[in-house]
Amino acid sequence: MDDALRAKLNALRAAYGLTLPKQVAELDAAVRRWKGSPRDGQLVAQVASLSHRLCGTAGSFAFRDISDAAKAVEGLVGVNAAAPDAAKVDDEMRRLATAAALAAEGKA
Repeated sequence: MDDALRAKLNALRAAYGLTLPKQVAELDAAVRRWKGSPRDGQLVAQVASLSHRLCGTAGSFAFRDISDAAKAVEGLVGVNAAAPDAAKVDDEMRRLATAAALAAEGKA
């Protein structure tokens, strides 16, 4: 890969990194709503959609920690909708928030 292309990709990654705290906050709000009604199919679908999208886009920009944590949230909410493990979801959301803050600061 030539230097010009590498610079463009790095700029795109940095710009995407700046969006991560907002995306994680949106997912966090959806998770909080879901925790109030974990059997609500619409809330499950919303959390699954947001976490799936975050997993994919973060992975595309090589934010592996964010991608992995978002994938974990998607799995925990989707698979365990009838008997969710809110503590594990909270752990992954904390991991997401920390990684997103680092990415926004250019430290990820």
